[in-house]
Amino acid sequence: MTKVTPTSCCAPKIPSQTAWQRLDKLFWAGLVVVGVAIVLHYAGYDLRFAHEIHHIMATVWPGIVFGVVAMGVISLVPRDAVIAAFGRKGGAGGIARAVLAGFAFDLCSHGILMVGAKLYERGVTLGQLMAFLISSPWNSFSLTFILITLIGWQMTLAFILLSMMIGFVTWMIFDHLAAKGILPQNPQRIDVPADFRFWPEIRRHFSSLNWTAGFIGTTAWQAAKDSRMVLRWMFLGVIIAATIRVLMEADLFSTYFGPTLVGL
Repeated sequence: MTKVTPTSCCAPKIPSQTAWQRLDKLFWAGLVVVGVAIVLHYAGYDLRFAHEIHHIMATVWPGIVFGVVAMGVISLVPRDAVIAAFGRKGGAGGIARAVLAGFAFDLCSHGILMVGAKLYERGVTLGQLMAFLISSPWNSFSLTFILITLIGWQMTLAFILLSMMIGFVTWMIFDHLAAKGILPQNPQRIDVPADFRFWPEIRRHFSSLNWTAGFIGTTAWQAAKDSRMVLRWMFLGVIIAATIRVLMEADLFSTYFGPTLVGL
């Protein structure tokens, strides 16, 4: 008689990760390099790499701070309220809201990525997210006034409309690819009741929150942790940009990356 060995009813246990394996190495390595460079700059060391890191971070830090704050605020907004604000069914109305929201956020690329990541976590469609991300760095209130001064209001209006058109076309492409299953649908998206009213719900929700120092601190800390997904790449970009500035002189850079076909 053949002896039958009973099989286990349970799946094999996956070994838990160590603290080193869980560590976000790219984020912490970038933070250490950028932090040490800034310290060396203020300590008076004549290191061009440290000066370039400081120069770049001095330019981008307001957008980073605003992005983290926006992530904290958006995290307090109920998911159904965010979806209702951007359009329950997507469509032209939803994409118009996404483009206008991008225009309203006066942020550059580093800050708007944090806001976009939180909006996606709150349930906006992939197409709405891409339209939001594209329209914001191109269009902003401050940029609009600068462009009017430089190129006149007619060309500024054309610039805004054409960039919004690019956001609209991008929305169509990404939502079509998601509908076909080529790109994944947003798993955070939920169905919003037809009788949902945005402003009454927002007022009720925020009035029910316990606005203590501990609550605000916890929200800010969570927003800072959530921002690591963007900050890790931003730190890497800052390090690469500073390295290019050190190794490549401005004349050489403009020669190879100037406004020519070869530069493009």
